[in-house]
This record gives sequence, structure tokens and C-alpha cells, in this order.
Amino acid sequence: MITETTMYGIQCDGCKQIFEDSDGYLVYDREEDIESAIIDACWIKVRDKHYCEKCYHYGDNNELILADGVIVPVEDDDWQ
Repeated sequence: MITETTMYGIQCDGCKQIFEDSDGYLVYDREEDIESAIIDACWIKVRDKHYCEKCYHYGDNNELILADGVIVPVEDDDWQ
């Protein structure tokens, strides 16, 4: 019997890189599992967008600077 299964993957909203964990997995069967995996891999989630470690950095005042030019102040709690 063939069955259909929903799987979840994440693509960087900055450079479009597909997330792959340290074991080589690209997809997970539960959304919350892949959200946890990206944190372990230094990816971040900001306002429902995901960024790999190459597409963000911190400024002089610890503000978050995203690859698409968005600057998120330290006091903004919309990011993890």
C-alpha cells in the first residue's frame, strides 16, 4: 500500500540554501523537530522567516542585521 506523508524542510530566506542537519537530513516529519534542528545549526527564525548562519550577523550594538538589509533592534522580541 502506498501512503502519503507530510514532511517539512526549511530554505534560507536570504540565500535560498536548503537546510541540512549534521546527519544529512533535509526533511523532518514534524515541524517542531526541524525548528529545533535549525537552532542547533546556528540558523535563526525572524518574523516567520529563516536565515542560515551566512545570512545574518550582529552589529556594533548587538542589533541583528539580516542579509536582506533588515535591522532588528536588540529590544525587538520578534526573533529568537
